[in-house]
Amino acid sequence: MQVFHLWPEHVAALDAWLAVQTQWREGFNGATGLDYGGVEAWARIAGLRGEARRERFAELQLMERATLRAWAQARQQRKG
Repeated sequence: MQVFHLWPEHVAALDAWLAVQTQWREGFNGATGLDYGGVEAWARIAGLRGEARRERFAELQLMERATLRAWAQARQQRKG
């Protein structure tokens, strides 16, 4: 098990990330990105408004891009 430390100011972003993990869109080569409609519905249900909502969305997009990049690199390594 890998242990990591999370700064308190990043807890909300991680909670958001974990909450939207069922919102991935899938294509022929796997996930293509988050379903923003589903992410928006989560934000509404979570009661996020204004600046907090914009910040969470920006953080989610950052994590989404990093995840897609890592998955693409893993696919390339498997292909050899």
